[in-house]
Amino acid sequence: MPNTILIDSQMGTHTTASQIAGLTFGVTSAPYNAAYPNQAQYPGAQPTNMMGGGMAQNEGDKYAGYAKWMAAAGLLCCPVFSLIGIGMGIAAIQKGSPKGRGAIITCVITLIAFALMYPLMMYLLQQFGGGGI
Repeated sequence: MPNTILIDSQMGTHTTASQIAGLTFGVTSAPYNAAYPNQAQYPGAQPTNMMGGGMAQNEGDKYAGYAKWMAAAGLLCCPVFSLIGIGMGIAAIQKGSPKGRGAIITCVITLIAFALMYPLMMYLLQQFGGGGI
């Protein structure tokens, strides 16, 4: 592609492929961008992350992602992590991320799930693991 940017690994300079003498490019009947093949079907559309979701668009999205990880840690380890995750979700909303609301809901659900599982865990611990020292 003539618009491909080439980087010299030793000098660090950037050059487009069309500026290099001797390179030839195939002829296409219509403009085509190999990285975004569907772009011609939707004129004016901006390229997106081709690897799927997971890319944080702003700092609030990062906080929302951290909050979801805290929710998982809160369910598996200690509910204090879910409380921290709620705080991070609130911070995500304050930074303008729409994902913060989902993170807060996830943390609240893990808190409720932990509260429901706690009596069962204590019962099983008393029945099967109450040997003590």
